Amino acid sequence: MKLSYHKRYNLLLQKFSAQKLYNLVLYFAEKQGNPYPIKDKGRKPKLKPYEYAAYMAYMMLMKGAPFRTMEFESELYTDKHIDHATFVVNFEKIPVEYYLTLVEEAGSYLDRLLEHSNQFVVDSSAVTTPLTFVTEIKGKKVEEKIEYRSHIIASIHKENNAVAVRKVLATSKHIADCEAAKRMLKQGCIKDIILHGDRGYDYERVYEACYENNIKPNIRPLGYRLYEGTNRLQGITEYDDKARKKYRGIIEVVFGGLTNAGLMATRLKKDSKILSYSAIIMLRHNILTIARNLAAIIELLTTLGDTPYNPLPPSLLGNSFGDCRILLGGISNKILLSVVYYPYIVVF
Repeated sequence: MKLSYHKRYNLLLQKFSAQKLYNLVLYFAEKQGNPYPIKDKGRKPKLKPYEYAAYMAYMMLMKGAPFRTMEFESELYTDKHIDHATFVVNFEKIPVEYYLTLVEEAGSYLDRLLEHSNQFVVDSSAVTTPLTFVTEIKGKKVEEKIEYRSHIIASIHKENNAVAVRKVLATSKHIADCEAAKRMLKQGCIKDIILHGDRGYDYERVYEACYENNIKPNIRPLGYRLYEGTNRLQGITEYDDKARKKYRGIIEVVFGGLTNAGLMATRLKKDSKILSYSAIIMLRHNILTIARNLAAIIELLTTLGDTPYNPLPPSLLGNSFGDCRILLGGISNKILLSVVYYPYIVVF
């Protein structure tokens, strides 16, 4: 019998702690490597660059913590006291592409952990800041907030009641949704799927990028004129409104969870920092979903009373593979969970 969402969430609280979630973020950062090279000269840093990246990402995605809070809790996670100014300097040195790749690596692992799905959805949401500017509308001066946007493409796994964020792009609000979708699809990492979207993506550039990667677009059409010989005409001809309604709304759990956690607003002021933040917060959903599913696997194996080093059939782990080693303490002394290619092994 499959566990409900709330039962899996309770297992997350029972099997995982804050330290374990940090270790999970640290694993993906270590696998990706250092975001910038270490200098041979000068004072030796307290942490490696990827450790700075992992700790700052964890504190932001779980707590929305400012840099002074990172300093206050640094000894709990890194065993070293690190000044907040050090975090500021390192955060500016880490390119936004590093965090975008971090989210996508976690999403790829989550996609392997879950049942296979070819149903994808594209969407975006605003990230607000306290920054404002004065503009003129109909002869009147109006103060408007400076906003940024987080664009995502996510796979929908209805069998697992889960969503995996597979592609992320952080931009200013002046980049249209259709342009952001085209940029993500042009990278060619996502192929052979069905992509659902709302009316904001009903433009030729999106359909062209889809067909170049063997993607079937299922986008709700706008009312403007169709032209013969265009990719948009072909996409609208194959449009399935029932399928879109079935999958499109599920992606809102990603932005809804971030909004409930208070992470869709930031007090950062520099463009580069806000763009990095807009990418980091998308990592939260993948990390928590991975933890929920790993907790369910641990509970299942504990219930079955499996013996150490005993190979497990693939049916117990679904489609999970890859190389993820996470230190899980506090269940029965220490549990080391390793999901490897062959055989599928869980070591207690």
